[in-house]
Amino acid sequence: MPEDLKFNGWLAERDNAHMLSAPPVRHQAVTLGGGDVSFDAADPPRVLFIGGTGDVTVEDMNGDAETYTVAAAPYELAGFFTKIVAATTDATKIIARW
Repeated sequence: MPEDLKFNGWLAERDNAHMLSAPPVRHQAVTLGGGDVSFDAADPPRVLFIGGTGDVTVEDMNGDAETYTVAAAPYELAGFFTKIVAATTDATKIIARW
């Protein structure tokens, strides 16, 4: 099975498991194409789902940057992130969730 389908299936299963207790969710696919990706600081995503392995550098609401190494995908990175600064080639399949 192609990796994209595995990742999308995992994400759908995870969301379905929380449908009864969680409010409606929004998702945004993130594409890193030569620059960083910023989110509205008043409404930052609460979770980043990473569908590949490698390093991902994010900035939080205080402007502090931190790099996470994803060894096994899919990976769920929880927090209130205002910016994705960089990601290695294999870790660029990122979905932001509110």
